[in-house]
Amino acid sequence: MDDHLGHHLLIDCHGCRGDLLTDVDAVRELLRRAAAAFGLTVIAEAFHQYLPQGVSGVLILAESHLAVHTWPEREFAAVDLFTCAACPEAARLADFLKAALGADRVECRRLGRGALVAVNS
Repeated sequence: MDDHLGHHLLIDCHGCRGDLLTDVDAVRELLRRAAAAFGLTVIAEAFHQYLPQGVSGVLILAESHLAVHTWPEREFAAVDLFTCAACPEAARLADFLKAALGADRVECRRLGRGALVAVNS
């Protein structure tokens, strides 16, 4: 039995393709592909192209959310997945993002959110 209401995966992607990180349509498609690959249900989305560079976006999921923020000038992307459903293996999602972003390395942290505490009756 899980002892948290949800799980938050925080994935830092270093050495990414700068050209990809400046393209809002490419970033949107990458997040959609990630959601589909891990069986997540997209119900809404919002993305913003910063000038002169960078993208932020979020997919609202039936299971919670998947978000991205990019810094092309630093070849860096921060990706967050919060889910109240079964959590994908962090390593699998990190590998997916590493390949899709052309990253040199990724760092992944997993946090349990909303620890469930037994209530005495």
